[in-house]
Amino acid sequence: MAGIRFVSFSPNSDLKALKVYRWLGYVTFAECALSFLLWAAAESAKADQRREERRKGGKSTVTDEDGEQENEEKVRTPRARCVRAHVLPPVHRVATSPAGRASRRLRPRRMAHAARTAARPSSHNIRMGGRSALRRATVIAARLASTEAAPSTKHPDVILSGIQPTGVPHLGNYFGAIRPWLKIQKDRPSTPFFLGIADMHAISLGPVPVDKFRHDVFHMAASLIAAGIDPSTTVLFRMSTIPEISQLSWILGSLQTVSKLNRLPQYKDKSGRFARSGVPLGLLSYPVLQAADVLAFRATHVPVGADQSQHMNLLTDLALSANSAWMEDMFPIPKALISPHARIKSLRAPQQKMSKSDSSERGRINLTDDVDAITDKCRKAQSDAEPGIKYDPGRRTAVANLIDLLAAVRETTPEEIVKAAEGWDIVQLKEALAVETEALIAPIRDRYETITKDPQEVYRILETNEEKARATVSDTMKIVVKAVGFR
Repeated sequence: MAGIRFVSFSPNSDLKALKVYRWLGYVTFAECALSFLLWAAAESAKADQRREERRKGGKSTVTDEDGEQENEEKVRTPRARCVRAHVLPPVHRVATSPAGRASRRLRPRRMAHAARTAARPSSHNIRMGGRSALRRATVIAARLASTEAAPSTKHPDVILSGIQPTGVPHLGNYFGAIRPWLKIQKDRPSTPFFLGIADMHAISLGPVPVDKFRHDVFHMAASLIAAGIDPSTTVLFRMSTIPEISQLSWILGSLQTVSKLNRLPQYKDKSGRFARSGVPLGLLSYPVLQAADVLAFRATHVPVGADQSQHMNLLTDLALSANSAWMEDMFPIPKALISPHARIKSLRAPQQKMSKSDSSERGRINLTDDVDAITDKCRKAQSDAEPGIKYDPGRRTAVANLIDLLAAVRETTPEEIVKAAEGWDIVQLKEALAVETEALIAPIRDRYETITKDPQEVYRILETNEEKARATVSDTMKIVVKAVGFR
């Protein structure tokens, strides 16, 4: 080893002693390099053997440097056994129908691997009480439920959706939510359909002036009825009148973590409006309340927008966790019904969605706008100076938004609009949009004006439907409070 000190590729001395030491240094370097290569080859062989053993489903016999076997059974602690018992049932319970069981039998290796992966103990699992494994099992179960399992026969189909009371809806609300509800109402008349005005959610950012709050709730209800929601078949109600939903929200909160709620996109976006120490608790916890809205009615289907996918994942997570923690099949695993139309953007700022929070009134078309307001807003909508009508959302965002809006009005595709608008200029496109939007809105506006002349009738409809909704949720909560141990 002393020769390492004299190693040099350009020696400055020809002394024989130095040459000997230099030669010994070279030999030492060669031995180190050879040892490293042999170690790397051995580790690669171990890794290949472990992969082969996992692929075959057997236990690895390869030992690590401490002589311990590296396989699924390496660590057996009481906590690990608890994790295994707690997590596996949801994975196996996903498919309960004959079709689901047949699908499961066709994939035994996949299911076995998923179960072993979820249940494999680790130091993190043991420290965190199995939450990591539960999260993995939830993702696996949700994926299997959406792609392989047939709907559970234990839970009859129930549809639930909701909308925040922002007053009179605009076209974005109509195409994204109201029109899909009308289709459900028409196509599935025998399926219970609960439509909630989410007034509890409306205060998640803080208090709202009382007069404005009541005004917005009333006009949202009147607008929904005017747009075609039939209270005799669709249970239209105010969610604040069902206190059991808040109780269930508290129960579900025991299954949720702050870190997961912090990662939701809407929380990140809206929390930026507040000082770091001033973010309301309601903004953080309202996705749990949203999940309670659905699970309180044991809904199997939830019409949502494409931007609600992460909230649906959270809802699935909570339903699976509750079923695992307290009672098998207490809640169904809801499926999302996503609107096929593109999200409608602001007429003045097409990079943003059409919204009541838009600072410009001309950025949105309300369902109660008269013909002059509709024409003016369409005429002054943002466009560009390029000739022709082409659908290019990336480069011609404003024109693409006008095409999307006209396609939604006609219930067709943007490609069909471009084909029909061949030879048009932007002015003609805006004129066609104004004319056809007025034809769509005029009947809704007329019914709205009639309905709002008798406010007591609107409140009578709401109160009647709220009794129906409360009876349904009461049945659910009797099961929940007993399963949790409150009774």
